[in-house]
Amino acid sequence: MRKKIIPLTIACFFLGLVLITQIRLEDSIHTNTVNSNDVLVNLVNSLESEINMRETYLSGLRTEIDTLSENLSNDETDLGNMQKNLTELRNLSGYSALEGIGLILTIDDKPTVNTQVAVTDASQDIIHYQDLLYIINDLKRGGAEAISINEQRIISTSEIRCVGNTILVNTTRLAPPYHIKVIGNPAALQNAIQSSTTYEKLRVGGFPLDYTLTSTYSNNLIQIPAYVGNYSTNYITLAE
Repeated sequence: MRKKIIPLTIACFFLGLVLITQIRLEDSIHTNTVNSNDVLVNLVNSLESEINMRETYLSGLRTEIDTLSENLSNDETDLGNMQKNLTELRNLSGYSALEGIGLILTIDDKPTVNTQVAVTDASQDIIHYQDLLYIINDLKRGGAEAISINEQRIISTSEIRCVGNTILVNTTRLAPPYHIKVIGNPAALQNAIQSSTTYEKLRVGGFPLDYTLTSTYSNNLIQIPAYVGNYSTNYITLAE
């Protein structure tokens, strides 16, 4: 009986040893699995955090790019407006050659001028600077946008004056006939001429007068040159 117990005890011992080893192995595998899962979870969390940070950074870059694009667009608009204003100022100041529809008026001395007669009599048969000046003012009131006399551009500081029997415009000597080119509304300019007392006086006095109108349907637009000369002032300054 005792001999049978010993082998059974040994068998139980080894069986217990096997069971203990198996349990420890399973615990080890479970622990390693748990540790491995924790590492993966931490890695995933870290990657997600980095992705979120990069997305936030990219979003900031997009916002910055949009802001820069908007500012650039505004700058281009401002630049375009400045260039437009500069062009308008150059046109108004006379520093740009212009073309457009309007009126061409020709005024000449009387063909019967006799240089041998008395000066007081001969002066009745020639165009005086006042005649040109008054007609220019009438055309301005009629909406003239640009004017020239014998290719001399008329600007705000232009002088039309007389030296002896010679008319000067912008310090340039002019000789008849006087070709006055005007850009503006043809109908309004024609009305200004027909309403001009100076023009009527010359017409009744027998002076050679003629004017032609150009319209949008004409292929021959009026060409007016740019002002050539100094543009200076003596008394005006910028207000503070």
